[in-house]
Amino acid sequence: ISVDRARLQEIERHATEDLRRMESQYKEILGEIEVEGTVMNPDSGLINPQSHQQLRQLLFGGTKNIFDESEQLEATRDFSVPKGAKAKDGSKLRSSERFTIESWGLEPAAGRKMFTKKGWPSTGKEALEKLQKDEAQNVQQQLEAKGWDPVMAKKAFEAMEIYRQMAS
Repeated sequence: ISVDRARLQEIERHATEDLRRMESQYKEILGEIEVEGTVMNPDSGLINPQSHQQLRQLLFGGTKNIFDESEQLEATRDFSVPKGAKAKDGSKLRSSERFTIESWGLEPAAGRKMFTKKGWPSTGKEALEKLQKDEAQNVQQQLEAKGWDPVMAKKAFEAMEIYRQMAS
């Protein structure tokens, strides 16, 4: 089979650019979401979109473990700053520094497949898709029911749509 290496490299370059653009949009939207006039996650630029632990924290903080209800995800949690990360002013951050993710406090979609084997809400493709497309309990509807401004709830919904595209 003959392969056009130059064409493959071009496709890879475009895909990488698209992924970087989506990651940037995702982080930017997360940094714009305010509740009661305060930005929830001002350090959104430090969030690692490939971290299921950070995504679980963002979406489901406060959720109890389905196998042990005495265990619960924290509503707010600190994470280590990624290596090589820079502050908004461009200065380099030390990896010993921490940043905080404040949760949206969503309810995971119903069903055993929507949880991990350890009993925590899943951030897998199927679970996120169900959370976005659920006509009665999608991200935007849940946040509006919690009293979020509809504009901010829509931003959260948009951020999750971008995330799902990145994960595909």
